[in-house]
Amino acid sequence: MVEHRVQPHTCEIAGATLTVSTSNGYSVIYRGDYVGYIHASLGDRWNAYRRRLGTPDDHLGKFGQEEAVRRIVRAVSTASATGAAP
Repeated sequence: MVEHRVQPHTCEIAGATLTVSTSNGYSVIYRGDYVGYIHASLGDRWNAYRRRLGTPDDHLGKFGQEEAVRRIVRAVSTASATGAAP
């Protein structure tokens, strides 16, 4: 089992900024908005969640860190393009 070490600084992946969250993971900020978060899973996997206001957050799956962030950004971009709430 690989233990994830959350670095105590911000970083950028896929055009999004990651900031340390309280859930052993990162908050995902895209275009100035808090759009989701990732937190450690098993091995090199991270749980990816798209944040939704007024409804439960969408669990997008378990991925490597970069892919998890890409999936959140893609989900938000797709929702924006279709006029759905971010």
